[in-house]
Amino acid sequence: MKLNRLVNFALFFFIGLHVIGQPRYDSDLVENSNLKYQGEAYSMVKLSRENKIIHAKYIASTDRGSIASQYEEFASNNNIICYSSGAYMNDLRAASAGVIGLCVDNGRIVSKKPAEDKYGNYTCDALVIVYATGGVVVSNLDEGSLTAGGNSYTDLRNDERQTERFLEWAERDNATVFQTHLLVQNDQLKMDRTSSSKAPRERRFLAACEDSDGTIYHCLINKPSPESLYDASQKVLNFLNDYEDLKVIWMVNLDTGAQDVAQLFNPSGTVNPNFKGAKPGLSSARNLLIYHYVR
Repeated sequence: MKLNRLVNFALFFFIGLHVIGQPRYDSDLVENSNLKYQGEAYSMVKLSRENKIIHAKYIASTDRGSIASQYEEFASNNNIICYSSGAYMNDLRAASAGVIGLCVDNGRIVSKKPAEDKYGNYTCDALVIVYATGGVVVSNLDEGSLTAGGNSYTDLRNDERQTERFLEWAERDNATVFQTHLLVQNDQLKMDRTSSSKAPRERRFLAACEDSDGTIYHCLINKPSPESLYDASQKVLNFLNDYEDLKVIWMVNLDTGAQDVAQLFNPSGTVNPNFKGAKPGLSSARNLLIYHYVR
């Protein structure tokens, strides 16, 4: 009897060590690059959407606790690859800030007001939709070609009835959406140099790309050298086209202001210092875009 107990304990201990030591994600699907291209520094996390086992998750509602506490709860049950701040916030302090633009977190309305500048002009032409299946798509609000829940939305920024109907759908279908700037669409720069932010600062982008074999990748790119949004976008587009040999389906801006948080993890679960934001921890995060691996 004692021998059987010892054997069972040893087997349990061995299996426990094996499970703990298992990689949290398939390293063949995730590539981290830190390099210089044409004299400019780039840090990139390249995530393959092959077989759709790398999923995106977005957190923005605070009615279930802070962004940090919600992340910790999610991370305790999921295999996290990386995360980054997402949509812009309207205050320098995450504790008191709201999210700028239309924003819904899994059916919870975070912000009903379309993004606009201080002059009342509508901005942020990218409506990012994070599906429950883990996919991410971007609709160009300037084109007015969004279809959701069987309805078409031609003007979510000026037609209040359309906006109400869209938010009703988002609540009903547990949708997740946020607004930001659309920088590239179908390999073409969509920005206007004269109207885009000229403030020199570090930049972070999210791009959906396709290689010559038709494989889709989601790329998070840090460009640490401070410069205008237009110049940084042009250089990152060239980097993805020429150096990575990728077609850029769309590219959007991720907030690197007062909530500049980002982190990459190794397959073992340890922190990878080669891709990160300027702010330590998650206390300054008002919303978070997470990528995780589904076995």
